[in-house]
Amino acid sequence: MADLCELADVREWLGSTTTAADALLSRLITAASEFVERHTGRSFSGIQNYTEIYDGTGRDRMQLRQWPVVSVSSIKIAPSIEITEAATEFPPASGTFTLESPPLSGGIQTLIVHGHCFPRGRGAMQVTYTAGFADVPADVRQAVVELVGERYKHRDRIGLNSKSIGNGESISFLQRDMSENVRSILQRYKSVVPL
Repeated sequence: MADLCELADVREWLGSTTTAADALLSRLITAASEFVERHTGRSFSGIQNYTEIYDGTGRDRMQLRQWPVVSVSSIKIAPSIEITEAATEFPPASGTFTLESPPLSGGIQTLIVHGHCFPRGRGAMQVTYTAGFADVPADVRQAVVELVGERYKHRDRIGLNSKSIGNGESISFLQRDMSENVRSILQRYKSVVPL
């Protein structure tokens, strides 16, 4: 697993020009990157190959677990059908497949087979495909930067819910694992189990 942001990004976010905290910030970047990948159930470390087993739905379409999909190399449908060609004409020929993305692409893609359906049953098909991001999406990179910044600042207030600053004023600290902005960004990338 690779770090999902650069040390320079975090330094800029914190407004820091010193290198005194670089070792700590580097550890926090690695920890935040791992947290983001575990929280979303996805890898942002480049384009990868996947071979996955899916339950059949009795339909001609299904959602793949990883996205964005770069290519599909084969679909094996139990007991003995193998589809390896993408549709190149309209209407699509039987024994081919296409990928469909929702509006505002970059989201979850749907695999559609033509002339066949995915039979109902556990482990009824196997899909081999390539998916992922060539570069970490900018909003995910920023979410990691913000997580690191919050963890770094948190060390000055460990165990505090609030702090008096004089003149009868006080500051309250939020006790969350991440900000609403970061949570919103990561929710868009969260892996969901296809039905």
